[in-house]
Amino acid sequence: MDITLTPQAGTIAASSDAKDVNSLSNQATQAEPVAADAVTATQEAQKQDDVELQERVEKATQGLNEFFSSIQKNIQFSIDEDTDRSVVKVLEASSGEVIRQIPAESVLELAAKMSKASGLLVEEMI
Repeated sequence: MDITLTPQAGTIAASSDAKDVNSLSNQATQAEPVAADAVTATQEAQKQDDVELQERVEKATQGLNEFFSSIQKNIQFSIDEDTDRSVVKVLEASSGEVIRQIPAESVLELAAKMSKASGLLVEEMI
């Protein structure tokens, strides 16, 4: 586009190629729907990803439930009172017997003793 500014009788006249101006205007008008379509497509893709993720989580949860039910085991989550640590126990479903505990009871006892011992050191230093 070529614009020439020339002073004439106290005014400024601008001349340009009308085809270039119309062409740019048309391109801008055509770009708006394309940009809107791109935004819409991106939003729809994000929603689709969210739906797919939710479906995968549901399938995994269902699979885990089926697995634990088939092996007759339960999982129990708790917080140890002495150490404030998370504890996971795998239990026999029929008897309630603890098969495995993470962290082990001995580790929890050791952590509790160490916490008490460090408390004694701090109290003596004050």
